[in-house]
Amino acid sequence: MKIRLAPSRALLAAGCALSLIIGFPGWSHAAATPPPPSVSLDVKMQETTAGKTASTSKKSKTSSSLTAGNSTRSAIYTITVHNDGSTPISGLTIAYTIYTKTLKTTPKSSGATTYKDTTDSSSTDIPANSSTDVKTKAVTTEYVQAFNKNGVLTSTTTEDLVGIHIEAKLNDAVLATYEDPLNIKATMDARKAASEKGDGKGSSDSTDN
Repeated sequence: MKIRLAPSRALLAAGCALSLIIGFPGWSHAAATPPPPSVSLDVKMQETTAGKTASTSKKSKTSSSLTAGNSTRSAIYTITVHNDGSTPISGLTIAYTIYTKTLKTTPKSSGATTYKDTTDSSSTDIPANSSTDVKTKAVTTEYVQAFNKNGVLTSTTTEDLVGIHIEAKLNDAVLATYEDPLNIKATMDARKAASEKGDGKGSSDSTDN
């Protein structure tokens, strides 16, 4: 004689609940969020210098001896962007800020240093496991000596590079940064904030090219 045991309703309910929690094989689950792309940056700077003739009066007999003291320098940074992952990256934004400073002196005054930042960005696509180069716009600085018509030095203007800050961004998420020197952005931001708080004008000008 066979005895058939009917499962209780409580046992059936517990089994259904457990099945919903564990899930049956073959059921689809929400895909896990993929990790962000792996990006790294290498940066090189190339600077060229060219002589520049001083602007002096035609009456000056010493103008020919003043050319050596004046020059322009043009700096271009090459940013090599590496896609270190196995997935292509589309629409990667390379944003950079180049900082410069200017000091103007006269025989009677040491002058004050002013700061300027030039910002720009570009978008690029990088295949998987490959690299691409992004060049910044040229930033020109000068060393200029001004003379009066008698050939007497009246002022010296010196412009120099201070540093660069670079960010590689994808959909506003920063994937990689590069600074030379370290903490240049924080230093310049703090300098600008302190200057604006002190006189309401600030000693740092921003230029977006």
